[in-house]
Amino acid sequence: MKYKDTDVDEWPASWAVFPEDVRYGKQILPYMKKFIESLKRKDLTVKTVNSHIDALWALGGKIIDAVNDEEKNRTKEPLKLLLEMIDEEGGPLMDCREDQAAFDRTCKKFYRFLQDA
Repeated sequence: MKYKDTDVDEWPASWAVFPEDVRYGKQILPYMKKFIESLKRKDLTVKTVNSHIDALWALGGKIIDAVNDEEKNRTKEPLKLLLEMIDEEGGPLMDCREDQAAFDRTCKKFYRFLQDA
């Protein structure tokens, strides 16, 4: 089994609703890449890391949704908006409730990672 992060550089385009979303998405990507690399260095299975990678991709989409829902979010520094959307309890609500617990686990880990960085 391989890690699912081979297309991570394409994520901003996949999240984009408008062309300007790609630029914003590219600004959050370095934080996600560093987190993915830290997960790979831990004693986690490939399946577990891939689950976190999937959740990060979903989080990126939620961030771009927030940018498009409120224009003031587009002017926020990407790390600031990211930290407003995740915390020690999890992340934003998902469309599919059965995925929420796994998504929240990733958001909690990512939040701790960003706090320690």
